[in-house]
Amino acid sequence: MMKKVLVLFLTFMLALGSWTVSASENDEYATRLKTIDVFKGTGSNDFQLDREPTRLEGLVMFIRLLGAEQEALSGR
Repeated sequence: MMKKVLVLFLTFMLALGSWTVSASENDEYATRLKTIDVFKGTGSNDFQLDREPTRLEGLVMFIRLLGAEQEALSGR
């Protein structure tokens, strides 16, 4: 099970790193991810998409994609 999660995470990170789209498409994707609570942004409508995401931010988004955010926050 852990191997599958690791492989899925690494695949997600590779795909995220090779993802290149225009600025308006980035805003559209960020808005879509925000509506499903995967991407929360900075609290305002400014997503700060002009900077590189950190590994921690990528990991948090991945955990949210798995639907395990509450479990991770509770420390189970």
